[in-house]
Amino acid sequence: MPSSNWFEKYRFSIIIILSIVIFAGLIYLYLDNKKSKEINYEKEITALNAKITDLENNLNNNKKEPQVAGETTETTDKTEEDIQTTNEETDEQNKININDATQEELETLSGIGATKAADIIKYREENNGFKSIDEITNVKGIGEATFAKIKNQITVE
Repeated sequence: MPSSNWFEKYRFSIIIILSIVIFAGLIYLYLDNKKSKEINYEKEITALNAKITDLENNLNNNKKEPQVAGETTETTDKTEEDIQTTNEETDEQNKININDATQEELETLSGIGATKAADIIKYREENNGFKSIDEITNVKGIGEATFAKIKNQITVE
C-alpha cells in the first residue's frame, strides 16, 4: 500500500495547488469579463457621440424645415427680410388686443395676474379704451418693467 501513503503524504499540498489553480482561473474570468464590459462601454460611448454629433448638425442646420411623413420638401430662397416680414405678420396675429381682451386672455401676458388683469379692464372701461399700448402704464401696478415684458404681446385696435 505504498500508493495510498503517497496520497496521504501529499494530500494537503495537492489541495493547496488545486485551490490556487481554481482561484487563478476565477481571477482570469473576472478580469476578462471586466475587459469585455469596458469594450462595450467604449462602443456605447462612440455610438452616443455619433448621435450627439448628428443632433448638433441638425440644430446647426436651420435652413431645413421639418418634414411631414410622405411629404416632399421644396427648397425656397427666402431672404431674411421675407422671413422677418412673415414673423411680424404672425406676431401681429398673435397679439392680444387690450381694448377687448377678456380677463383670462390678459392673464396670459407675462407678469399679469388676476389682479392686474382686473385693473386693466377697469381702466379700459373708465377711459373708453386704450389709445396706444404704452397707455397701459397708466394702470395701477403696471410700470415700465412690466410694459417692457408685454409690449410685444399686446396691440390696440
